[in-house]
Amino acid sequence: MKKRFSFRYDHRCVRRDGFVEVVNNTWSNANGQAGLMSKIAVCRKAISNWKRQAKPNSAVRIQELHYKIDEVSRQENYRLEEFQKLKKELDEKYYSEELFWMEQSRLI
Repeated sequence: MKKRFSFRYDHRCVRRDGFVEVVNNTWSNANGQAGLMSKIAVCRKAISNWKRQAKPNSAVRIQELHYKIDEVSRQENYRLEEFQKLKKELDEKYYSEELFWMEQSRLI
């Protein structure tokens, strides 16, 4: 028997490429569904499939950003704009991770 997992919305998905398109396409293609609950169920399934295919691996991206920041800061003539851009992305990734773990612990 296949174990069924409960669906949990992941705030990190909204910022990722392809998420909004999946939801919009699924919602508009579910017009033949009989009611709101059916459309929501179809969207939930589409989001789950999308998440399985486009797994967010924040730990890897955070490590990459640390490496890039270190690399940029070691350059003699490093560009402040590039450093700030990388730092901002790193801060966003840490914030996303924090939200994810708060959701996992059901604090939200």
